Parts: sequence; structure tokens; C-alpha cells
Amino acid sequence: MLHWCCDLSNANTSHPSPLGPHKPARAKAARPSWRQRLSRRKLGLRQRFTHHAILVMKIISGGQTGADRAALDAAIALDMPHGGWAPKGRKTEDGPLPRRYALHELPSPRYRDRTEKNIVAADATLLFSFGPLSGGSALTEALAIRHNRPCLHIDFELIAGPKAAIMVEKWLQNLRPEVLNIAGTRASSEPRIYQAVYALLTELRWPR
Repeated sequence: MLHWCCDLSNANTSHPSPLGPHKPARAKAARPSWRQRLSRRKLGLRQRFTHHAILVMKIISGGQTGADRAALDAAIALDMPHGGWAPKGRKTEDGPLPRRYALHELPSPRYRDRTEKNIVAADATLLFSFGPLSGGSALTEALAIRHNRPCLHIDFELIAGPKAAIMVEKWLQNLRPEVLNIAGTRASSEPRIYQAVYALLTELRWPR
């Protein structure tokens, strides 16, 4: 390989270089560290989610452990507006719902009352479970039908994560609700429900 060095201070302009005009060597940019690359990737994901969130709906839930809490955490992670109604005292099975969740408190301590309030306040309800609905989740479906609100039930025992995401995406594209109520099994009844719901919601292609 031929290396050409040129001292510009003593250059003879009457005899140009056979390799053409000298160009200063461009400094090689330092490769970003893995921490910087990870930070940029997270920023890109957040910007993509934020773009969707600006154009999509508000997520509400009752704040219970499990599916409800996963929905609220996903909304916060995606910079989506969130809210809903909680029983008196912000009651949940693991104690009062933390104040970082922007839920309103009802005067009634009954779970049924907050369930119905959230259904009526939303344009549609999305339900998650592993197996058939029971208890409060079954009540949620029944109340959605009574109040003539669209309701989609995703049973992770029957529908795998990717297929479930496609179903939810198509359902949301057709309905385009401004307020979406998300409910389902509580954590004490199904420990897998939180992670399954959170993963699905944060990977979802939200309607634009």
C-alpha cells in the first residue's frame, strides 16, 4: 500500500502531487459503548410508542393486581393517558393502589361498583385470562353485555401471544375506541397474567 505524506507548510505548488490535492485525514468517530447503544434503542422504542400513543386511546382499569395493573403499567410505559375508577380507599388485594396510578376513588368499597363504572366510562372492554372467566372477570363480561359495550376476551390458554396480539389489533382497528377498559384475572388467581398482558400491550401495533 502506498502512503502519501504532505507537509503543507513546505509544499511546492508548481509541482502538484501525483495523487491529487491533499485532504486532511478525517478522524474516525469513536464507536458508542453498549450502554449508549442500549439507551438509543430504548429511546427509539419510546419515540415509536409515543407516536402511537398520541393518536390512540386512553387506557382505564380498576387497579387490581394482575391484568388491571399490567394495563396501567403498559400505558405509563407507552406514554399513553390512563385512569379509571377504584373502590373506596383505592382498595386492591395487595393494599391501597399506589398514587402514581391516576385513578379516581369511588365512595363505595365494592369491587362490583368500580367494575361497572369503568365499563360505562369506556367505549369498549378488553378482558384477559388463562382459562375460562370466573369471579370478577366473568362479572365484567356480563356487565359489558348488559350495557351494550363491545367486549373482547383473550384466553391465553387457547390463543398464543402473537395470535392474540393480531386479534386485539384487528378489533381495535375496527372499533377505534377513545377510551379502552382493560380487565382480567387478578395476580393471586393467576401469577402469569401480569407478564402476559404487559408483554402483549407493549408490543401491540396500536391504531393510528
